[in-house]
Amino acid sequence: GCSVFSTPWQKIVASAQALAESHRTLAFNIEADVERPLRDFANTNREMKAVPTMSGNLMSLAKDLDDANKAAKKLREKGGKASVDKVASAASTVENAQGQWDSQAPYVFEQLQAADESRLNHLRDVLTQYQTHVIESVSAVSTSAEECLNALLNVQVADEVKTFAMKTTAGQPSSQRDASIATSSRPEGP
Repeated sequence: GCSVFSTPWQKIVASAQALAESHRTLAFNIEADVERPLRDFANTNREMKAVPTMSGNLMSLAKDLDDANKAAKKLREKGGKASVDKVASAASTVENAQGQWDSQAPYVFEQLQAADESRLNHLRDVLTQYQTHVIESVSAVSTSAEECLNALLNVQVADEVKTFAMKTTAGQPSSQRDASIATSSRPEGP
C-alpha cells in the first residue's frame, strides 16, 4: 500500500540516481574538456610543438658564444706568446658568435614568450570549462537534495498512524473498527 513515507523514499532514490548521474556526467566532461585537452596540448599547439627546436637553437647559440669566448680568453692569457693570426681569428669568431646571438636570440625569446602566453590562455580556458562543469553538477545535485528535504519536511507521522489504523481495521465490523481506531489513536500513558 501507499505510505506517507513512499514519496520521500522515492525522492531519496531519485536523488541518489541524480547524484550518480551528475557524477558520471561530471567525470565524462572533465575527461573530455579538461584532462584530454591538457594532455594533448603539447602535441597539438603549434607554438608548443616548436619549443624543443627553439630551445635547442638557443642552447646552440649560447654554446657557440661561450666556446668562442673561452678560446679567445685562453689566447689572451698567453699574451705575446699567442700567434697574431690566432688572436685575430678568435676575436672574429667571438664577434660572429655574438652577432648570431644578438640577431637570433631575441626572436627565439619572442617565440618562447608566445608559447607561454598560448599555454596560459589554454590553462585559463580549461579552468573556466572545469569550473562551469562543477557548478552545473553542484546545481543539479542541490536541486535534487532540496526536493528530498522538502518531501521529508512535509511528512506527517500522524497521517501514517491513521492510515495504518484504517488498514488494520478494514474488514472488521463497524463497532470493532471504531474501538480499534480509538485505541490506536489514543496516546499511551499513565
